[in-house]
Amino acid sequence: MPHPLSPLPRACRSVPAMSPGPGNLRPRSWLALTAVLFLGGALFLGGGLSCHRACPVARDPALVIALRMQPNQAARAQALRETLQETFAFAGALPVFPASGTWEPGPRPYLALDLVAEEREGSMEFRGRWGWIEPRHQVAWQPFELPALPPRRALEALAARVDLPLDRTALDAWLPQRPEVFWAALDLGPHPASRGRAEALARLEPPSGLLMARHARALRQALWDLPEDGRRLWEEARDWSARAVAKAPESPAALAEWAHHAIHAGEGRTVLPRLLEIQRRNPRSPDLAYLVSYAARYAGRLDLATAALDRQAALDPRAAALPPSQTARLYVGDLEGFERGLGGSSGGTWRAYGGLQRGRLALFRGDRNGARGHFQRAWEDADSHRTGRDLAGAYLAALGERPSEAPALIQGLERQRRERGLCDGELVLMMSEAAALAGDASLAQDLADQAYTEGFSCSRWFRKNPLLE
Repeated sequence: MPHPLSPLPRACRSVPAMSPGPGNLRPRSWLALTAVLFLGGALFLGGGLSCHRACPVARDPALVIALRMQPNQAARAQALRETLQETFAFAGALPVFPASGTWEPGPRPYLALDLVAEEREGSMEFRGRWGWIEPRHQVAWQPFELPALPPRRALEALAARVDLPLDRTALDAWLPQRPEVFWAALDLGPHPASRGRAEALARLEPPSGLLMARHARALRQALWDLPEDGRRLWEEARDWSARAVAKAPESPAALAEWAHHAIHAGEGRTVLPRLLEIQRRNPRSPDLAYLVSYAARYAGRLDLATAALDRQAALDPRAAALPPSQTARLYVGDLEGFERGLGGSSGGTWRAYGGLQRGRLALFRGDRNGARGHFQRAWEDADSHRTGRDLAGAYLAALGERPSEAPALIQGLERQRRERGLCDGELVLMMSEAAALAGDASLAQDLADQAYTEGFSCSRWFRKNPLLE
């Protein structure tokens, strides 16, 4: 059958003898025919324009979200924005990114949600604006205001407002049923006071994927401050992450927690095939692309790791306005690519870790004075996680006037790290670098062996790392 818009075959284009051809139509009939054609064309174009503005799903969108709450609710606003991203990424199966401060056009169109959220007696109220950000076009913002609804219904109403379908089965697995559990899950954090709260919430209703993944993430972050009960926290975090991924097997947020614990327990080679299988079913997930990169670089599959980073950047319609960690670039010698990844990450309590990475980058470029400055600032950052500060202090000692003091600092950090359950192969590798800088080759080798045991099996970087030569 020919395509509807293709020319008809010659045999089909002859006018039957008894059919009234155009020459036989009277003028009044011409006017009627013209009116019909005009109206039909207007309806066709109008319908197309209406769908262009109101049917973003047909355009295979990426979604970029900005969200604000009251000035004294910055932490909750961040948690709610993360929850929106995770929910729409999982239940909507589309790429979702945080806004980068301004609504600038990128190489490809994207759907922008600029939101203000308020909690009202357990319900959630959204207002704001949405629109398409397109190259060479001025955005036609559409303001809206939604009534206060229970959290799940509020998220569904928000998605319906911009014509984004959500999978109900995924929502059932991911979101808490009770409003009070939803808001309490958002407030979970790495501080000790919130650790027993998740268990209490899980007794109120069957625990959701969101609750379990957020609690696992909070426990994992707490380990970077080396709490005395860290070994127990590690086991709890691993259990919560396994339960989260059992509840929501293809949620990128749940998979992230499960993958981190499995990789650092030395099971990275089993993690990577599972992530690749899930990615084949959801190829437009930037979070899955990053997880593949993370698992692949630990497994030494640097070609796959860098290709996954390229995929993640390609999914961002703004051309990676906020580039994620690019550690795999470092391992293939791309220092500029590694540096780009330091621009959009490592803020807040991770600031010392970002300074630590900038110091390493300066060392790889032969700038020891610049490296000292980065390590000094990271070491003095009292608001950052303790592990990042202490390791920066070890690098600083190795580069200082008394490098012989550095091995004792490194050994003390390693002893506490192992006693308190912080498993991280790349962290141990950086400790090996600091030991090598201090001139203790034996300690550097022992730590490199331990990094391998804790899942970091990238043999190429062991051989090519200029600090370990």
